[in-house]
Amino acid sequence: MSSQDTSDHPAPHRSSLSNIFNALGLSKTGGESLPPCWQAHEIKFDTSSSNLNLRPGEHALITFNNIEDTKGNNGTIGRLTVTELRIIWVSSAFLISNLSIGHSTITSIKTTSTLSKLRGKTTATHITALFEGTKFEFIFTDTDSSRILLPTPSTITTPLLEKICSIWKTYTTSPYTHTLLTTPPPLLQSLLPPTLVPLPNEIPYETHHQIHSLAKQKGTPGTLFITNIRLVWCASGTGYKTVNDVPGISIPWIQMTSVRTQPTSYGPALTLQTSPYSKSYLLGFRIDPPERFKSLSRAVKKLWRTHYEKPVWAFNSNTPVTTTTPTNAEEEGNGGVVERDEESDAEEESGRGEGWKAYSTGVASESKVEVIYDPWIGLAVQKGPNIRSLVGQCIGQAHVPVQ
Repeated sequence: MSSQDTSDHPAPHRSSLSNIFNALGLSKTGGESLPPCWQAHEIKFDTSSSNLNLRPGEHALITFNNIEDTKGNNGTIGRLTVTELRIIWVSSAFLISNLSIGHSTITSIKTTSTLSKLRGKTTATHITALFEGTKFEFIFTDTDSSRILLPTPSTITTPLLEKICSIWKTYTTSPYTHTLLTTPPPLLQSLLPPTLVPLPNEIPYETHHQIHSLAKQKGTPGTLFITNIRLVWCASGTGYKTVNDVPGISIPWIQMTSVRTQPTSYGPALTLQTSPYSKSYLLGFRIDPPERFKSLSRAVKKLWRTHYEKPVWAFNSNTPVTTTTPTNAEEEGNGGVVERDEESDAEEESGRGEGWKAYSTGVASESKVEVIYDPWIGLAVQKGPNIRSLVGQCIGQAHVPVQ
């Protein structure tokens, strides 16, 4: 890397990428494609143990035993685990009976009065979710009498509800760690060149200017910021009235499924493919001169593979926190998630068998889609917040999926 690309960083962040590679133990770029991270974005019912097992970088933040799935398996207790990405419930009696509820699918969490076969009329945790156009609800009852209800000024809560809400709120309020964002990145205003404002747990690695985004049949110059959480690109220039007018994009490492170098009509480009949960966009960047292109492309590939497997979350620590003791050391090694026999795995791999019907509350109503013309990208797009800057980064056959 050229030393001039990092001269604007404060002293704590002046480490070159080569030093970072050494610290992370990196020596090879690895494969150029990785599977999408689905755990936060899907709901799976009665799925295989391979889907229940925690993905690399996912931890069991909290675990409760003796939790009844009152909605779908009233009278059956199991273990409920909450991770950075999802809620997992596994029946203690029948391991084929299980749930995986991604945090991104959840729409509300509250207490509700319910009738449990094990505890009679009681207060339970009520979760509503939306997935693939279908609304679902889940009711979990804590059958452990030692965990008492917690009165508050306005309602009655439970330890289970408090822990789930705390983790879910952290997830939803920190989208920069797991979601592709088209809002302009936080910048230190009135600074030329611009400087990225680090977010919680974020460590800037390097800043590169004159990185061209391939859009609108031309290359748009901008600045590329590389951190331990994401890549951020924003357009350069002084023709914008405020920082909010600057086109930009923030791409977490975990939302990239491939990082490649390939030829384009503008010459060799670094291309980033986002996951289906980020609309499967193809983003292209031209980097000059060739020596800089080669070194920066190699660096991005290495960092992507490392931080995909060891993502940085918005939590204070990646150390798992368990409130109940697993029944044996073998289960504890998997974060409290129970493994099933291989024979059971073949029964339900997709996670959308007949079990989902017990939790379905109907089909979500279709909202009216308003299509507008976006002059920045020269296309008709679905109206929405900050729709402008996303497709402006696309190369090849740029389009906006309108749902």
